[in-house]
Amino acid sequence: MIRRLLSTVLVICLMISLIACNKPQDETIIESNELTDKTTVPHERLHVVFVNPGYPETFWLMTSEFMQSVAKDLEIDLEIIYSNRDHIAMVKHVKEVAERDVKPDYMIVVNEKPVAVEFFDIIEPAGIKTILMSNDLNSEQYRIAGSPRERYKNWLGVMVPDNEYAGVRIAESVIEKGLRMGHDETIEMIAIGGSRATPASIDRLKGLDRVLSNNPIVDLKQVVYGEWIEKTAYEQTSGLLSRYPECKIIWTANDPMAIGAIKASKDSGLKPGEDLYISGLNWSEEAFEAIRNDEMVASIGGHFTLGGCVLMTLYDHHNGFDFADEDGLKMNLKLFGTIDKSNVNQDSKFIDPTSWESIDFKKFTKTDNTSIEKYDFSVEMFMNELE
Repeated sequence: MIRRLLSTVLVICLMISLIACNKPQDETIIESNELTDKTTVPHERLHVVFVNPGYPETFWLMTSEFMQSVAKDLEIDLEIIYSNRDHIAMVKHVKEVAERDVKPDYMIVVNEKPVAVEFFDIIEPAGIKTILMSNDLNSEQYRIAGSPRERYKNWLGVMVPDNEYAGVRIAESVIEKGLRMGHDETIEMIAIGGSRATPASIDRLKGLDRVLSNNPIVDLKQVVYGEWIEKTAYEQTSGLLSRYPECKIIWTANDPMAIGAIKASKDSGLKPGEDLYISGLNWSEEAFEAIRNDEMVASIGGHFTLGGCVLMTLYDHHNGFDFADEDGLKMNLKLFGTIDKSNVNQDSKFIDPTSWESIDFKKFTKTDNTSIEKYDFSVEMFMNELE
């Protein structure tokens, strides 16, 4: 009897094991601050889905973590789906959410590659209210889609960081350093942009152009595109420094490319911080360490808070405060701050998610703070709330 029972148990265990082995593996990573089934269980709280275009690391992880902190304060059920820089996966995720039996109240999407109009075509029939974050539509996309709430009624609006302003901040930090170090003759510069097609990269380079127009002493020798990647920037910098051995300034559109430029400079026999000056953007730990070591002038950042700002506006919209009434259908936010040698030890603490626990995010919403007429989101505003 016991032997027959044991045999039956073994057969059942073997069947379960075979089923598990043959089950298709989904590489999609989904994070949520709720454990309920998102597809079939009705939600009592506001439910928002964010299709994150990146990997669950570095900048896009910080974006998600800040959003989760805001969602906790506002009692929002936030679901985050990572797409690992794969625009085909992004479209797949949007389609899967749109086809659910129980749909979210809002969806947040990013115009990567750029595929936002395809998102709108999928989301509109599903009736899910949507906001576009981080990258605006390009001119051709606007020609097709029109403005928010026109052809696509459920496309509520756009919220992007002011990347031209960010490009200005990067340029001002590194050029000021070059001038301060006694280079009063023509200073040669090279610039490493992100990608040719990404609006963030294009706008940051526009900011650089604005600063250069007021600084004729700076001679921009060449602009290359490092595709946001450290290794690519390393290889490009190595070649450019051979071509322009008198280069004193390297402007980069993000921190990984700045780190690549620093490593290439050192391997070329130069000493960053003395022989030439480099600035970037992202507020990464590696950049902060380079700043402490006097190898990097500054890192511009804080725009990882954008997703949290989007959640606050959707929370208000859900409660009857439409951002379009006072702030317009497109919000271009100056969410960038500068961290350099003077403040790196103090202000770098802001990238620690535990520091956000002291912030009461409800005070920045129109629902809970009736004194707010227009949003005034800035990274300094959040940093001032830290205990």
